[in-house]
Amino acid sequence: MLRARQRDEILGANCDSSIDERELKRQSEEQLKVSLRPAQVGRMGSHYHRFSFVRNPLTRLYSCYRDKVVNAQQRRGRCTLSPYRIHFGMSFEDFIDRVAEIPDKYSDQHFRSQSALLLHRGELLVDYWGKLERFADDWEVLSARFGLDAPQRQKRVSGAVMAMNELPLTRRGLERVMTRYEQDLDVFEYREDLEVLMDELSG
Repeated sequence: MLRARQRDEILGANCDSSIDERELKRQSEEQLKVSLRPAQVGRMGSHYHRFSFVRNPLTRLYSCYRDKVVNAQQRRGRCTLSPYRIHFGMSFEDFIDRVAEIPDKYSDQHFRSQSALLLHRGELLVDYWGKLERFADDWEVLSARFGLDAPQRQKRVSGAVMAMNELPLTRRGLERVMTRYEQDLDVFEYREDLEVLMDELSG
């Protein structure tokens, strides 16, 4: 079970979390079953060409909110992120506040920072990364080198894409997102996009 200090970092010091601890442990173990650990990816060396696609941290977080909080209420009748004190009916701003308090090492994979997934000891684990926002162009780089066909795009489970300036977001909320995902903004070159949005929210 998680130690008390770790539990408090995730859930808050005043939270009764006996059930939450077991659920967090179960979720973490399930996620690890389908994922390679960073050190394992790093040891692949030159035998593989490793690539990944990343997403704007803000729209990625909103997609998580829509899927796990808004849509899940009708789809499953339970919130799978409830061990993190995330619940149905909470606003996007409240969701941001909650996620901002949870360190990456305890985060669910859906809101863990992408840099935590793709960096190991400060080094990128992939030889190439592209952005979902420019998927066709960035995939072409792989297609030209390896002759890969573009994968079929799956139906979005979180609903239609919303422009960043249409999200239910305040300047304070955006500041918290930019702090929480600071490394993502710099490593994957999203800072300018969010700074433009910040100027719009300040206007």
